[in-house]
Amino acid sequence: MNNFWAGWAPASCMPTNCFCESVSMGELIRQPSNSWSSLSFVVSAIFIIWAMTRVNNIPENQLARNKSLVYLYAFSCFLVGVGSFFYHASLSFVGQWIDVMGMYLSVTFFILYNVYRLRTWRPISFYFSYFLLNILLGYLLYFYPHARRYLFGSFIFILICSIIYAQLKLRTMINHRYIISAITAFLLGFTIWILDIKKIACQGDSLLQGHAFWHFFTALAGLLIYFYYLSERDNRKV
Repeated sequence: MNNFWAGWAPASCMPTNCFCESVSMGELIRQPSNSWSSLSFVVSAIFIIWAMTRVNNIPENQLARNKSLVYLYAFSCFLVGVGSFFYHASLSFVGQWIDVMGMYLSVTFFILYNVYRLRTWRPISFYFSYFLLNILLGYLLYFYPHARRYLFGSFIFILICSIIYAQLKLRTMINHRYIISAITAFLLGFTIWILDIKKIACQGDSLLQGHAFWHFFTALAGLLIYFYYLSERDNRKV
């Protein structure tokens, strides 16, 4: 096959810094392991929707009461999976933008959800803040793509701080094992991500790629954080 992606603007990691997996320039899917493993986020999104349908209305839980929020978060996970697949298949700038936007949508969702819980926002206030913030991030991602990892890392830090602060203020009943497991999965995935991108543990032609494991662990973390908030029981809002 001729180089299908030749006419596309390349991702900012090209040509030599697109993780460990070898780049098959003449193939439709340039990084197979990194591409197919991205679909673990799609599986998480499907499982989130399935879990929502299995939960009866719980007045003490805001996610259970406002299922549109769940659909919004599930969509962000779905976009990460589809965007990441497209990114690693094409190694194009468009794919990179969609991939990272999905990541931004996912991490900012629960930062703003913590504000939503603390300030008892109406859903419309959440949606407005969420879309406005991500429109700004989409602009920055397009014009300053090299800042994407620093921004995402900063939002992860803000998310962890917001989780701790919100729970110290609200003191609601919630299953902390989920969030501890989510952070553990993320940190394990991030460690593997470092080893992969720095090519410390790297076999470019292997089907077992560190970045693929990063996909698996972060998809799991995204699922666990959803169950963390679904486990909340806030009797003040009954």
